Amino acid sequence: MKKAGLLFMVAVALIWSTPSFSSNLSFGGHYEVKAFAYDNADMDDGVDDEVSFVEHELRLNMDLTKGPVKGRLQINSGTYTWGDEQDIEDDEWHREMYISFPLGRARIKVGRMETEDPFKGLLYAGVSDGLKVAYPISPSLSTDISIRDLDEEDGRRDILYSLLIRYNSPDQPVRGALGWYMRAAEDSTTEDRPQWLAATIDTHREGLTFKVTGAYLFGDRKAGGLSYRYGAYAFDIRGGYDLSRRWGVPLALGIVMGYGSGDDDPGDRDLETFLGPSPAYFYGGIFKDVGEPRTGGLPEALNHGGLEAQGIGNQRILAIDLTYRATERLDLGLSVARFWLTQERDANLNTTSGTTYKKNHLGDEITLTADYLLSEGLTLHLQAAWFFPAQGMYPSTSTRTPEDTASEYLAMIGWEF
Repeated sequence: MKKAGLLFMVAVALIWSTPSFSSNLSFGGHYEVKAFAYDNADMDDGVDDEVSFVEHELRLNMDLTKGPVKGRLQINSGTYTWGDEQDIEDDEWHREMYISFPLGRARIKVGRMETEDPFKGLLYAGVSDGLKVAYPISPSLSTDISIRDLDEEDGRRDILYSLLIRYNSPDQPVRGALGWYMRAAEDSTTEDRPQWLAATIDTHREGLTFKVTGAYLFGDRKAGGLSYRYGAYAFDIRGGYDLSRRWGVPLALGIVMGYGSGDDDPGDRDLETFLGPSPAYFYGGIFKDVGEPRTGGLPEALNHGGLEAQGIGNQRILAIDLTYRATERLDLGLSVARFWLTQERDANLNTTSGTTYKKNHLGDEITLTADYLLSEGLTLHLQAAWFFPAQGMYPSTSTRTPEDTASEYLAMIGWEF
């Protein structure tokens, strides 16, 4: 795959250096340097686990267009710690590599590309090889069909099919999307056929924003000679208001509500904990900082483990965000969030048993942020977050009790270009 990427760059260089071709080459991406310090990730006062480190990442987009045809190569260094030897996999090096072109009224995209997910991370499927066909039904209505190969391992088949219908009219304050997804995954011992139906709608008017997203998981799974049925759901509700629009106060208020169904009986064959194709539903600085928010340093083990690592899972979230525009260059933020288990029981996907936790309440988190614009595209991001664990973090058989606060501090310089 590296050879394919090198051939792509050679072709770009040849076209760029030949004046007879009317082509355009543009660059974009980001470079980030992040300094982390965190403590008590295991929430145990008796263990000294204070850690600090510096890491960085480069992501470079090379977009070549010639008429209606576009090609992209996205070079990704991977995120690695200063002082460590860089060791990146082939699929990290060429994170995206595709060509896009028109075919009649449709537009075709083929190659390695990132998933376009309008459902707030509930159905994000990462970066994979595939084919996408987009077709405009009307000026405000469009549809696209895609097929993705999610797994390149020998002996395993893992294909994701999707159909999306989008509504977006520039004359209306309302947008929305409907989606159907089906995953066909199998190997020598397992056959997995989950399907999702999803919908989202958002509106904005005079400083007020409101968005509702929901998804339903169904389908079947065969593993170890047993058959299972999926039956789960999740939704995400977000609202916000910009006080400067009416009262002149440079303050924005946001509210987030997330809900993922849990399994009330891990011993049966009904899989009722919501799962997405890939970990992508995140929030805050510590507890749900998974997927690719690029601002987390604490181990993902703090994310309660289990199926919740695949998305919102068996969890509920309620959070309030405040953003204050102190100056034209400085934004200050405050986030307060509470997390619960939907069910005190938590099942593992490949077993017919589960863990029971002491309570539903997982804990609370406070995050402070400051973003200062140093120059065009160059930002200094400061973040401090504290997670206060509750009884829901511990199995019912545990002798431990909530006794320690996990903390994380981040200083990041990010350059978007």
